[in-house]
Amino acid sequence: MPIETVGVGTPSSKVSPTLTGWYNRFYRRHGTATTIELRPSVSSAYVKKRAAPGILRAAKAL
Repeated sequence: MPIETVGVGTPSSKVSPTLTGWYNRFYRRHGTATTIELRPSVSSAYVKKRAAPGILRAAKAL
């Protein structure tokens, strides 16, 4: 899975707060929060065999 940064905002380009951003702002010393989004139709087999290992590899690379 490629790592991709996606901006968060409203149609007026105003930045909208997120739980991930809030955690990283106030609890950074405990680690970094990351949001992983998958399409609704993704299978549990894909999550177990492809997504989970890819997420762990990406986390170790940071």
